[in-house]
Amino acid sequence: MDSPEVNDNVHPDIPPSTPAGSEGTNKLAKRWAARTWWIIAILVTYLFGLGSGYGIRALNTKDNPEPAASSEVDRLVEQIHPKDGYTIPISFGDLGPQMVEAGVFDRDTFIQVYQQAGKPLSADQLAMLDGTYPGEIVINQ
Repeated sequence: MDSPEVNDNVHPDIPPSTPAGSEGTNKLAKRWAARTWWIIAILVTYLFGLGSGYGIRALNTKDNPEPAASSEVDRLVEQIHPKDGYTIPISFGDLGPQMVEAGVFDRDTFIQVYQQAGKPLSADQLAMLDGTYPGEIVINQ
């Protein structure tokens, strides 16, 4: 009796009608080619990120960056906020009493809130609240 010939080169999962592994090998090669392109694309993207300075700047950052010179900061603050403030040629007139009458706020509660905060209203601020302040408005820090 003749025994069937066994071909050791054939993979058991590949049907015998196809040449020894040609279809499976092609699929495997295509998968590796796709993976290779993805790996290359990711690597190129990463290198562009490093080349743009993102990675280099991240490596060169200091824990404590140097503050700007104090005199320069003081000069810039003085330009924006003069020590004497800004004088505006208007007055509140009787705006404070009108707001109290309209029920916008309660005068005594308003004064009490500032006292409890440790910043009581000055005489000028109370005069503005009562509508008796004769001066111009000065905006300062």
